[in-house]
Amino acid sequence: MNKIIEKKQSNRQNNTWVSASAGSGKTSILIDRIIKLLIEGVLPSEILCLTFTKAAAIEMQERVYRKIGQWVNVSDEELAEEIKKYNINSENIDLKKLRVLSSVILEDQSSVGIQTIHSFCENILKKFPIEAGIYPNFSILNSNEINNVILEARNLAFKKYKHNKQFSNSIRNIVIKNDEKYFNDLLKELFSKKISLYKIWSEKDELEKIYSYICKLFNLSKNQTRQQFLKQACIIDEEYKLKLLDLSKILSEGTAKDIVIGRNIKNWIQKAEIREVAWDDYKLNFLTKR
Repeated sequence: MNKIIEKKQSNRQNNTWVSASAGSGKTSILIDRIIKLLIEGVLPSEILCLTFTKAAAIEMQERVYRKIGQWVNVSDEELAEEIKKYNINSENIDLKKLRVLSSVILEDQSSVGIQTIHSFCENILKKFPIEAGIYPNFSILNSNEINNVILEARNLAFKKYKHNKQFSNSIRNIVIKNDEKYFNDLLKELFSKKISLYKIWSEKDELEKIYSYICKLFNLSKNQTRQQFLKQACIIDEEYKLKLLDLSKILSEGTAKDIVIGRNIKNWIQKAEIREVAWDDYKLNFLTKR
């Protein structure tokens, strides 16, 4: 696979999509492409390589500079041999100019654009803040600052809607079931999905469509109450009952925890009269508390 990719990426005009598992050499292929472009005379400032994480960007920079750094101290013969590895005829390359280029790149390590997508976007916004509709002197918040802004926004919302009965009831229903940390985490998640949520709440019938989809997905009727759902869930046909009993038997031969779970499943199956009452405990045999 690597040979196919290397052949495709030998032409700088080609776009190459590399999809492969971890450790298969994707990063090495990208590094080789960067170095090949530099050897062929492409200016460092004309090369842009974007990564998802800072760690990946740093690793790529280090590996590129490590290879380029070797050009300074090797003989012309060794450098010519190194260039051949990139399927380039060394006779067409000015080795002296290449050494100068490597020195310049090593002195100014920002000359080759290897950065994260976030930092790339931040640089664009800093160059064109007016066009983006933001203040020119904006800065990116760190995690602590984000938490403080969320808390401030939460407190302002509470203050603004404290006399709104529907809002107060909704908040009360959430906080009595969750601690403050979980509530703040929930707010963060809502903020991160604000565009999708705005679409749901602003477009006509969008919320109803989603509700209908959820009901269809879980085989529920639209007006079904929790009690009706429990009653339906606790009615088990003979075939499913036998499967669960087989499961409990297998678990009884496992670890101490498996034995307890197997016993709980067997008791719940065999005592139909307690199924609804014991549902919350029964489901913990399959799910975590969260």
